[in-house]
Amino acid sequence: MGSGSSLLPKPKHQVGKYVMIDTRGTDMFYTCKKGRLQEDMGRLRGLDLKVGEIIGACDAVENINWEYTVKIEENRIECFEEKFIADLELAEIPWVSKDSRKVAVCVETHGDHRFLAEIIHRSSKQLFEVRFIADGSVLRDVELANLSEPNDFTI
Repeated sequence: MGSGSSLLPKPKHQVGKYVMIDTRGTDMFYTCKKGRLQEDMGRLRGLDLKVGEIIGACDAVENINWEYTVKIEENRIECFEEKFIADLELAEIPWVSKDSRKVAVCVETHGDHRFLAEIIHRSSKQLFEVRFIADGSVLRDVELANLSEPNDFTI
């Protein structure tokens, strides 16, 4: 079965869009009913998630499935089976979506200033790992209270 096979359905996720990845491979996304991911968010909160951008897709060797190449960070690219990924949608951060993973981060040492960053990971304990856009540095264990929607005042 090659990529030209007419039996293979089209990939569910588009290149250039953001996805969340079930890092423990629980098949939780696969078992959620199509179009009802939001309803399953309660049970998804406990998942450990990576967040990345789809940069490629190819048909998988086994089963009728797709494998995706996902860029987590500039220097960190990984491949995942379709059943372990879903379009980015975090109930606790409603402005983050398959079109953007940007957040404004409040850093205690900088007062009220908020800095533009991208989410790259959410732990099962609801702590976030972000990469700052300006310098590429990474901050781990960021609490939800320190994240907000970016605006014109975000640095």
